[in-house]
Amino acid sequence: MDAALNYREPDIVSILILSSFLLVLNVGDHIVNSYLSCGLVAQILIGIAWGTSGAKLLNQDAENFITLLGYLGLIFLVFEGGLSTNVQALRKNLILSCVVAFTGISIPIALSFILIRLADATPLQSFAAGAALCSTSLGTTFTVLKTSGFAQTRLGSVLMSAAMLDDVVGLVMIQVISNLNGAFEPASIMRPVGVSIAFALISACFCSSMKYCAESMTRAPIAGRIIGCRHSAFVAQTLFLIGMVTAASYAGTSNLFATYLAGICVSWWYENDDVQKSTRDTRTGRVQNSAEDAAIPDSSAPIAAIQPTEKSIESCPDERDGAILMYKRYYLPIAEGIMKPFFFASIGFAIPIKQMFESGIIWRGFVYASLMIIAKMLTGLWLIQFDLSMLFRLKRTIYYIRRYSRHLLNKNERTVQPSIELSCSATRSEPAMEKSTDQMLSENAKTAKEIQPRTKKPCEDSPKQATSLYPVVILGTAMVARGEIGFLIATTARSNGIFAQASSQSLYLIIIWAVVLCTVVGPVFTGLLVKRVKSLQQVERSAAVNEREDPLGPWGLL
Repeated sequence: MDAALNYREPDIVSILILSSFLLVLNVGDHIVNSYLSCGLVAQILIGIAWGTSGAKLLNQDAENFITLLGYLGLIFLVFEGGLSTNVQALRKNLILSCVVAFTGISIPIALSFILIRLADATPLQSFAAGAALCSTSLGTTFTVLKTSGFAQTRLGSVLMSAAMLDDVVGLVMIQVISNLNGAFEPASIMRPVGVSIAFALISACFCSSMKYCAESMTRAPIAGRIIGCRHSAFVAQTLFLIGMVTAASYAGTSNLFATYLAGICVSWWYENDDVQKSTRDTRTGRVQNSAEDAAIPDSSAPIAAIQPTEKSIESCPDERDGAILMYKRYYLPIAEGIMKPFFFASIGFAIPIKQMFESGIIWRGFVYASLMIIAKMLTGLWLIQFDLSMLFRLKRTIYYIRRYSRHLLNKNERTVQPSIELSCSATRSEPAMEKSTDQMLSENAKTAKEIQPRTKKPCEDSPKQATSLYPVVILGTAMVARGEIGFLIATTARSNGIFAQASSQSLYLIIIWAVVLCTVVGPVFTGLLVKRVKSLQQVERSAAVNEREDPLGPWGLL
């Protein structure tokens, strides 16, 4: 065995193949994004063309290396999604995200048992197919949100959380599939769930301790200056990301889930006002002092000497954008140009395109894929807001009717005088009765005036209901893509012998058809809807009189 690698100059054919592959990936992404806002579909198709199932331009070693770099790009993509997450919106919509994720998991598994009649599958094989099709592609989801610009909305928060929960469940499904033909071990199934919950709780505690970290940094200006330095912050956050991913992998949970939590923690660090204040003061204190000194008129100092100091104060982008700016400065160039295209191309490497085009498999694959698309589309129904204003209005009206009745009853009891007082004098009792009657009428009229606007208040103050179905359809189509998790579960089931029989090979190809069609069709329709919504938003903003509401309604807000 050689002690070191024998360095050899690569041949020109390999250089041309690799350079053309990387160039076509980026050009195809740009062209398709310009028209459909789903360039990842082009990258998947290019991966099919260059890979083993296509023209075989790339050998097996090159595909393995590209897959490795592509998965690193997926980690960067999920980390960016965590950085873009609004923590407050995530907490407000957590229950809704769990309901959406549960719907997207249970319905595909239930509908997959139709394979018993469609492809003569066993219940075990049908469950394995449903496990592969209940997942949601994280890379596709975060790419769609980034391209559309909806990551900072309620819709984006619900979509990211639901997709992440599907990823955790997908990891559990892999453990379930691995033990279906072997000895059943409950620990191997419960471990990913327990570790995922533990990581979420640890991340929440870490975010809660930000205030105390800020106070300690305020007491130690040197530590604050080190953390406030741009390069030191990049190193610290990268080490934190590596630590979270490594710990999650060894603990037995999804490293993508840990990546997302790491992004949320870093985002929370920059959102915390105390941390921002401490790092800003320690970082810019020396610059501000020099600026104040430079502001004093001095004949010996020219004006040009003062301008760089002012520019350095104004151009401190770290304080404005924080985590996102750090990602764009250090991660974005290599992630966008190399690693993310390699990830979607690696999905294309896993598609056995030559074996899928058989007459008995194509139509079954389309039927099963249609059912799986409908199953994920149903998740968007949870965003439909039913108009409950009539119920609130009726309840408030009944309340004020009862209050008004009590008011009249109390007034009548006060106006009833004892019979002894009525017989005192006729001259004094008559004006008193008139006065009490007039006073009662005036008070009743005043009460009626107070009641009338209050009965309208529930209708006016009730939240504005969404009159558009764009958020519903966008959420459903964005959840359709299965991607890498679907291929991984299907391949795991095949390697464990669930689809090992010759008669089960067609069933495996039907599942691959469904995963491929969902991964391609979902982003295409989502891109078309996003393009339509953006055009409607531009029309709304450019109108002189803003009479039209946002197409996303309340889901387009934080």
